[in-house]
Amino acid sequence: MNVEIDGEIKGNFSPLAPVIRFQGGYFPATSVPVYRYAYIASFSRYYFVRWAFVDGAWEGAFRCDVLGSFESAIKNSSQYVARSASNKNPALTDGAYSTTTAVYYDLQSVSQSDIFGANYDNGTYVMGVVGDASTTYDGVTYPANIGALVYYAMSPSAFAELMYKLLNSANWLNIDASEISEDLQKALINPAQYIKTCVWLPIPSSKFVNGTGENWPADVLADVTNTIKFGWWSFNMTYAARKLRRPLSTYDSWSVTFKFPLYHHPDISTFGNWLDLSPYTRRFLQLPMFGSFDLDTSKLANGLFNKIMVKYFIHAYNGDASCYVYGAIEENGVIVGQLLLEHLRGAVGIQIPVGQVAMNVGNMKNALTAGVIAGAGELADMLTGGD
Repeated sequence: MNVEIDGEIKGNFSPLAPVIRFQGGYFPATSVPVYRYAYIASFSRYYFVRWAFVDGAWEGAFRCDVLGSFESAIKNSSQYVARSASNKNPALTDGAYSTTTAVYYDLQSVSQSDIFGANYDNGTYVMGVVGDASTTYDGVTYPANIGALVYYAMSPSAFAELMYKLLNSANWLNIDASEISEDLQKALINPAQYIKTCVWLPIPSSKFVNGTGENWPADVLADVTNTIKFGWWSFNMTYAARKLRRPLSTYDSWSVTFKFPLYHHPDISTFGNWLDLSPYTRRFLQLPMFGSFDLDTSKLANGLFNKIMVKYFIHAYNGDASCYVYGAIEENGVIVGQLLLEHLRGAVGIQIPVGQVAMNVGNMKNALTAGVIAGAGELADMLTGGD
C-alpha cells in the first residue's frame, strides 16, 4: 500500500541521506512506523528508512537506494564486475591482489662474439680514400655518386699490408731518387692526405670481404679486388679487399637479429594478464652502446608475445648503428607478428684517427684494444625480462 505523507526536513540537508520529522499524529507514539522504504518525488530518489522517536515525534533517517533510484540508467549502461568467483576479465586489474616480497628473476644475455662474431683480430676496416671512385658490380662499372671517395672493406691483414706499403718506403711514388731524394719525397708527399675516413667494425671480415657478404644488402657490395687505388697510384695487394658502392645510401647497413624468450608473470593464469604490468612485472633491457632502460610493460601485457627481438643496423662507412627492440610472436621458428617497443641510436664502429693511421702503425693495435674495451666490448651482455 502506498501512502503520501508530508514531513519536515531536519538539520543539515543532503538529498542522499535526509532526516525528516513527522508530526501531527501521522504515526502513533506507541508503535514504530511500518514503512521501511520511501520515494521522495522532490528528489526523484528511493530511500531505505530507519525510525527513531525524538521529542514526541517520529523521525526517519533516509538513505538513498542508488540501484532503485537509477535503475533505468544502470540497465542501459555497461559495467564491470570487479571480482567474481566464477567469471573474470583477465585484463581487469585487481587492486586487492596481495603481493609478497618474493621476487622472480629471468636473466638472459648474449656475448659480443654472439652478436657480431668479431674482435679486433678478425674485424673489418672500412677506409674512405681519395682515388678512382668508380665501382664495378656484376660486370658493370658505375661512377661515384658522391664526391671522389672510394670505400674499401678489408681484413686486418689487408689493412696492415696497406699501411706497410704506404709507410715503409716511398717507392710506390715511382719518382726517380736522382730527381728527388727519398727523404725529400717523404717530406713533400703525405699519404694521410688521401685517407679521409677509417673505421673499424666488429664484423668478421671473412663474411664481409672474402665471403658472400652475409647480412649485407647485395647492392652495397662491389667486386673483390687485390688493387687499392690511392690518389694517383695503385697498390697491388696480397690480401684482397672489397670495394663498396653506393655510399650514403639506404643499402649501407649490415643487419643482425637476436631473439630472447619472453617469460610472463607466474600467476597470470590464475589472476590475469594485468600481472605483466608494472609494478608487478618489470622488464629491463641493457644495451650499453645505446643505454639502459625499462621496457613499457603496457605494450607486452596482452599475453600474445613470446619473444623479445633485437635488431641492429650498422652503417658500413662510419660505424653508426640503429637498434630496434620488438615484442614478437614466434610460431614454429617464424616471426608472425611484432610490435616496436624502442628505437635507439648509437655507434659500434671505432673511428681510427687518420694521422694515427699514417704516423704510428705500431700503436694501432693498442688503440684498437682501448677502443674495444670502451666501445664494442661493452656489448658483451644484454639483459631482458624480470618478473
